[in-house]
Amino acid sequence: MMVALAGSLIAQPTADPAPLMGGVLPPSGQGETIAQEGVARRAQELGFTSVAVGLWQELVAQATDPVEQDQRLLALAMAQLEMGDAVAAQAVLDQLTESTSAAAQLRRGLVQASQGDFENAEDTLEGIEPAELPAAEVSWYHYLAGILADERADLREAREQFAAAMEAATSSLQRARFELADLTSQWRETEPTNAQLAQLRRRMEQYAGERVGFDAAKRYAAVLAALGRSEEAVTFLQNQLLTLPSAERMLRDDLRLLLGLIAGPDSGIGRNALLRLLEQGQARSKQRIALRMLAQSATTEVSRAQLRDQLNALLGGPERHPIEQDLILFRAQMAEAADDATRDALALLERFPASDLRTAALGILVSAAWEDGRYRAAAGYAAQARRELDAGNAAIRAELGVLQAEAFFRGGDYGSAADAYAAALDEPVAGVEPGELIFQEVLARVRDGQLTTAANRIDLLAGDARFDVENRWQAEWNLARELQAEGRNAEAYARVNRVMDERMETNALPPELAVRMAWLQARLALEAGEPQRTLELVPELLAELDDVPPDLAEEVASSLRLVEAEANFSMGERDAALAVLQGLREEYPDSDAAVYSYIAEASDEAAQGQLVRAQQLLAELILEYPENRYAPYALYQSALLAENRREEAFLREAITKVEQLVSDYPTSALVFYARFKQGDLLRKMGLWEPARLVYEELIRSFPQHEDVWAVQMALADSLAAQAGTDASLQDSAAAIYERLRDVANAPTELRIEAGFKEGNALARQGRWDRAAETWWQVVDEFLVQSESTADLGTRGRYWLARILAQLGELLEQQEKLDEARRAYAMIREWGLPEADWADAQLRRLGEPTPVETGAPDVDE
Repeated sequence: MMVALAGSLIAQPTADPAPLMGGVLPPSGQGETIAQEGVARRAQELGFTSVAVGLWQELVAQATDPVEQDQRLLALAMAQLEMGDAVAAQAVLDQLTESTSAAAQLRRGLVQASQGDFENAEDTLEGIEPAELPAAEVSWYHYLAGILADERADLREAREQFAAAMEAATSSLQRARFELADLTSQWRETEPTNAQLAQLRRRMEQYAGERVGFDAAKRYAAVLAALGRSEEAVTFLQNQLLTLPSAERMLRDDLRLLLGLIAGPDSGIGRNALLRLLEQGQARSKQRIALRMLAQSATTEVSRAQLRDQLNALLGGPERHPIEQDLILFRAQMAEAADDATRDALALLERFPASDLRTAALGILVSAAWEDGRYRAAAGYAAQARRELDAGNAAIRAELGVLQAEAFFRGGDYGSAADAYAAALDEPVAGVEPGELIFQEVLARVRDGQLTTAANRIDLLAGDARFDVENRWQAEWNLARELQAEGRNAEAYARVNRVMDERMETNALPPELAVRMAWLQARLALEAGEPQRTLELVPELLAELDDVPPDLAEEVASSLRLVEAEANFSMGERDAALAVLQGLREEYPDSDAAVYSYIAEASDEAAQGQLVRAQQLLAELILEYPENRYAPYALYQSALLAENRREEAFLREAITKVEQLVSDYPTSALVFYARFKQGDLLRKMGLWEPARLVYEELIRSFPQHEDVWAVQMALADSLAAQAGTDASLQDSAAAIYERLRDVANAPTELRIEAGFKEGNALARQGRWDRAAETWWQVVDEFLVQSESTADLGTRGRYWLARILAQLGELLEQQEKLDEARRAYAMIREWGLPEADWADAQLRRLGEPTPVETGAPDVDE
């Protein structure tokens, strides 16, 4: 590794010394799929059946798991049935892998009834056990029973079954479907005759202006339509509406709904009747039916835009609409922009806290947030929706659990993602492999820095049948790579060795993953100080490359040459190492490993003090491979080498190289670190104000960068160094230190360092007691209340030792010798650095005796 500046606030950025596989795999796409399923499901619930059919068809085409595909086929078949396409629904049912389930039989019965095959539909219905259906489909069972009873002319049974369907409906949205079916059944004539028509006209005339006459009028229109005389029925209903007394508001609703049914919502007359019902109706249930019919007919962009405008007009009226919550929900579902959908869904939740449409609104919020890339918001809405869904929606709850986990992951909240993946493991989701959920949980814990927890989780579930071989070894790979990146090479090496030993016993590791793992074993052997072992492993692995695809074989072979050269460098065999590098560059000239070989050689030259030669090698890389991903890294390393030459001229050279990196590679992840280094170089040259400006600009440009806290620390250090007797600069530095100490998501080591420096700043201002309090608060939070010092890191333990030393010295100055002894003793008792120094202080203050650690008293 290149010579880096000692004592840097953050680890120097590194290029992966092995171009082989970047270390972690991308998150699974299950969240995306579940979000799409939610959109399709809501479109179907709200009556946008043509949209739902298209969405389900896409999802069916994407399915790879048979169970997952069957679930989507069932949803598609239901959407096609609602659209009136029984033939297409039957074709979909024929594709099912498992066609005997209650859900599949229910749809088969609905298809048969839609096609007039009532005898077979009766047989199918008889074979369905309602208790085996999902709760959301029990209403469809009663609906089918109602249709068949109506066909048998058993009107009482039909009405009871339709009433049961409405009772079993899980929301007002679903209820509107079956209310429409009930009304259609009441108005439908299975065997209409002209004689019946004449009888109804006589009844209308005999009871004109009375309820019996009005009922006869509705049936008269229905019989006309059943006789194929729909135009006459439409004209008749229009005339009835013109002459109807204004007091008959409920009847007016019926006539408008019947006119919409007969004329059809696609026609101008039918659509106008339904819109008037929405605008002026009295019966909310019929208004919901009208809204659903209008939505179902909005099959084009133009018609959907027209319906959006009509909803805007209804919601923009001077008075609140009777079904305002339904209108808001439909407008949210139809919104073209995620912001508009979010605004409407949130309005529904706020205005109607007890609405049964809340879960649908939350579903829209989940989809809108996901589509907009606001993943943490999506996770929050998914969690809320899960809480509000009842036990009958277990499958949707489980899907939302996976979506919540993936949303946390994509939002960078890896700790919450890991917990959510672990919880999702207990709620199976079709098409989501349990092993994949375990892998994602481990990956999330790795990303969150919970390396020990991730290792324990792998070990705990290693014998679990749900944790399949491939996901297990991919989890091991990612954990080992991160352990390696964190400098915990011995742990990484031990885990990889164990994996490879298991592979020798079971031969269960897939060849491609086995090759990658074997490469990592060779790399870790080198980093663990066993270069000879690396040289032994290289030929063994080269012999296995015939079993993997050519591209991977070439990538591994070139990477192995690089590892072999580095092992030789490590053993002092420079000639052998250079020969291997030369062979690598000749045999694989365009490989990443060949490019990185210049960095490896430059690193060895720098280690031997040959900084000029090292810079020449890096310059050669940049010249020969300016577009390679290692070019900006080589430039950055060249700047570090110039810095290490210490003289001002070379510091200016380093700044020039940093500026070149920023200019030539503006999208590189190294731009942040290059600018950070520029600030450090300016400070070394005593240019405090320019350094301060660089840090401030960096903080503004990269507010979410994981190392931005270190930049804030550097800014505070600059202010403190620049302050002298300037109290305002001292206060500014102290304020930054205090803020950094309290930032929960900043690295622990940095927070401890900030606490030390905050106390120092207070002490320089003569605020001795406040400094002592600050130091003790840091010791209490990060040492006394900590279960272990292992997670404090080397730097964290170093700064805690500094704090206790400073605290002890301050207490001595205040002649609080007992408390000073206690502070020094804590350095020894907690195994912190400089324990020998602490023992010397204790001896100087008298023979040390074991004391119970506790907070030293400080004066107010």
